[in-house]
Amino acid sequence: MAEKTFTVEELKQFDGQDGHKAYVAVEGVVYDVTGVEAWQAGKHHAT
Repeated sequence: MAEKTFTVEELKQFDGQDGHKAYVAVEGVVYDVTGVEAWQAGKHHAT
């Protein structure tokens, strides 16, 4: 899989709202949390 580098502005587009995927960055690594129940609608919901 090819690596992708995101700018902060690009990453902001993946907010999990209005049908967008939900991405989070932790220590420089971007994770797709779209299908993770705790990140519904792009907001973290403690489980």
